[in-house]
Amino acid sequence: MRELARAGWPEPGDGVVPVVPGFVHSAFAPTVVAVAERCLRRRYGTSPVPAEVRTAIVLVSASGDRASAEHVRATVEAGGRVGPLFFYQSVPNSVAGHIAARWGLRGPVVCLSPTGDPHAEGTAEAALLHDDGDADEVLLILIEQTPDLSTEAVAVLLGGRSTTMRTPGLRGRLAADTELGAGNMLARVLAHGADPDGPALTFDTAVDGHPAQAPLTLGQLDERVAARAAWLHEQGVRRRDPVAVWATAAADMVLSFLALARLGAIPALMNGKLRPEIAAEYIRRLRGVGVLADDAHTALLAGHELGVPLLGTPAQAGTGDPAAAPPHYRHHPDDPIVITHTSGTTGVPKAVLHSHASLFAATRHLLSMPQAQGTTRILNALPAPHTATVLMVNQALGNRAEMFLLSEQGGERVLDAIQRWRPDGVFGFSVTWAELARFDLSGYDLDSVRLWFNTGDCSHEPHIRRLVAVGWHDTVTRDGVARVPGSLFIDGLGSSEMGHSMFHITHRADTDRYGRCIGRPYQFTKVAVLDADGEPVPVGEVGFLGIDSPSLFRGYWNDSATTYRFRQRGWYLTGDLVRADAEGRYYHLDRAVDSVDAGNGRRFFTALSEERVLAACPDVTDCTVVIVGAADGVVTDVLLELAAGADEAEDRTDRVRAALGADVGATLRRVVPVRSDDIPVTVTGKVRKVALRERYLTEAAS
Repeated sequence: MRELARAGWPEPGDGVVPVVPGFVHSAFAPTVVAVAERCLRRRYGTSPVPAEVRTAIVLVSASGDRASAEHVRATVEAGGRVGPLFFYQSVPNSVAGHIAARWGLRGPVVCLSPTGDPHAEGTAEAALLHDDGDADEVLLILIEQTPDLSTEAVAVLLGGRSTTMRTPGLRGRLAADTELGAGNMLARVLAHGADPDGPALTFDTAVDGHPAQAPLTLGQLDERVAARAAWLHEQGVRRRDPVAVWATAAADMVLSFLALARLGAIPALMNGKLRPEIAAEYIRRLRGVGVLADDAHTALLAGHELGVPLLGTPAQAGTGDPAAAPPHYRHHPDDPIVITHTSGTTGVPKAVLHSHASLFAATRHLLSMPQAQGTTRILNALPAPHTATVLMVNQALGNRAEMFLLSEQGGERVLDAIQRWRPDGVFGFSVTWAELARFDLSGYDLDSVRLWFNTGDCSHEPHIRRLVAVGWHDTVTRDGVARVPGSLFIDGLGSSEMGHSMFHITHRADTDRYGRCIGRPYQFTKVAVLDADGEPVPVGEVGFLGIDSPSLFRGYWNDSATTYRFRQRGWYLTGDLVRADAEGRYYHLDRAVDSVDAGNGRRFFTALSEERVLAACPDVTDCTVVIVGAADGVVTDVLLELAAGADEAEDRTDRVRAALGADVGATLRRVVPVRSDDIPVTVTGKVRKVALRERYLTEAAS
């Protein structure tokens, strides 16, 4: 949307804000009125807004009316009577309604208390009202009162045509569509009138003769999916049929998922880095109807008993006739639509089942919220077979955003893609951010990036700080909306089972809330910190994370025993140890299996220890802490990955011991510089600490 007019309060020459009848004691409402009227006069003079123009009001404030709230608190505390006007002015809609009545504004009124960047959330809400056809113009008002009760505000009148490929009202219609879910987003987006010639997905490999890195339009994507659905149907694939998909290319994974979902079948997406013997056992346990594998993975399966036939390759599936595709299966909310798998830290990964409704619950919520900055041109650096990529593809389609999907997520590959494709948002796992920390980012053109979005394991402070130092984002200043240096980083905690990150916290270059803080829960989820019996623990105490969310997986495929082992008193137990503070923020300390009970009420945490070591050692790009409880006590090893040019011969033991703290530091056995290749990891890059503990026990025994 274009900026039609802008005003601030105060501006040079302003004195005391004019009084507004009906609003007392506080400068909050009078400032809103003053800045709004100044902005509207700069557009329309002293005349009312023309009757044919529907003007909405979006009032955004993180602080709210501090002065009124403090007055009410003090009056009640002193036993006094609160004046009746405070019951009126304490509702922000009242001052917005006052402005609407005086100026004849006929659009909706929305008041937001942002959890992230106020301008981003306000402009996103304005765009939503405009693009959904609810308003021709939007008066965006951003106001804050500081603790000393000084008040500043900015008003921006937005209007005109959007420069994005949006269909008016699309996001709102999708959010309200009861048939929409994770299995039919592509079909429903088109059914709701999205432009078939608008952008959809871009892949880093060729698709049926379509060049690599050339965008597929929405119509082309639908045609390529229909071709695969027709071919798979000819092979006998029907609804409810589990089909394993094992390939490397992101295009093979995403298009196979969309095609199988179109048939009502159940794609079982497998990470291409699985060892062949693990992959074969995983396929056997699925008890499906067949396997779709690319040439390289077909060769790896040779000689293994799978129990099901090889149907062909994803490339062969692309040769189907789109016109011969059967009608799109009509999903029920409980229908299974995809099986993904866990990292496999202890062997054969667990098969995670999601339904049409569960894997869409978070997306439906987000479609009803303002669209965040940094989500219109997305680089997807998440593993293609992971639940997170299925989620993000659906979100991109629903938002009518552009998305470029990478088949390989190494640091150098991601940096190259950012420079070539110039996304405004990059989505990935913490392992990718750790890899980027090994590079001198000043040597790369990352100016397009406004947002880094992390899911899976939460990220470490030094890795985040490197990223928020580059790029830019919009913010609100005294002089209005401004583009400022430094990007945003949204951190959290998620997993295949959770169906979406359950927490969120936004970091900027000027923020300082780290220490493994994962922020607050999303509105669609409930969380708890539990003891071993499933009972809530007091605020501040460490316990097991329990989740109750409509986005949760439906269970582990063909493994009811494991499914119910992770359920307790209505909660899904994630296996994480966390604590909450008095302000409702949560902190992730470790995976329970990686922590060690040190006796006397003490527990040692590997992930928290890694955070402390990285913060204390700037010449270390990543580290792994292994804590082992043995018969003769607890022993800790710290493995350091050093920055380029760092002195490998330097003894960092004292620095590391001090960072660990007195209790864990007393158990420190050795500090060892290592290469990244020395650390055993899973197919998604998670460190296999169980293997490192076994290595220690083997060394101790010998």
